[in-house]
Amino acid sequence: MSRLLTLILLGTLGADAVAVQSIAVIEDAVREFVRGQSNQAPDTKISVGTLDPRLRLADCGQELAVAVPPGRTLNSTTSLAVRCVGPQPWTLYVGIQLTRYAEITVATRPLARGDVIQVSDLRRERRAVSVARSDYFTQETAAVGRVATRAIAAGEVVNAGNSKRPRLVRRGATVVLALRGTAVEVRVKGIALEDGAMGERVSVRNQSSARVVEGTVGADGVVTVGGGTLL
Repeated sequence: MSRLLTLILLGTLGADAVAVQSIAVIEDAVREFVRGQSNQAPDTKISVGTLDPRLRLADCGQELAVAVPPGRTLNSTTSLAVRCVGPQPWTLYVGIQLTRYAEITVATRPLARGDVIQVSDLRRERRAVSVARSDYFTQETAAVGRVATRAIAAGEVVNAGNSKRPRLVRRGATVVLALRGTAVEVRVKGIALEDGAMGERVSVRNQSSARVVEGTVGADGVVTVGGGTLL
């Protein structure tokens, strides 16, 4: 117990004639503050730390002010400052725990390293997820076609940590370079200078001009560069 809270308890116990602040009101103020934060998903459970029932703070008589203390962030576990700025001001720090739930993608069967993930290998389940991180897929389509980078157990979450997008471009391989964004689409052959998955940017050397350009790998393995680029 903190020294501040000890003084509050010892100094106010027995002061029955003085109106005391409702613990339920303090807890409600904390929950309302958290719900009002723009970064909080609707499906978030807010658990407020148990307050000592002997706590006898002077009734504030007005709305309580709740804030995240300086240097802290509203993440899964933290403390919030609850303040009364009335005639008898006081400050209390209340611990909270946030548990966010979401429909996320999990494996329907065991997957071995190197397996290409199919839609039949996936299902969605409601799980508790990290408030601070988004290391999960909410749609099966985001995981279909990825390659397992390690063994994945049935029921395990499929994410970017245990799977990767397949390499559509291999270093040293011949690829098609497409120049788009102009009136006429131009296609030439090039040599990939690095591996690349769909959506990644890679460097390619034009076989004819020997010029090195950078483009984005498409789903068909074609590397597209923007209009105005010299091939």
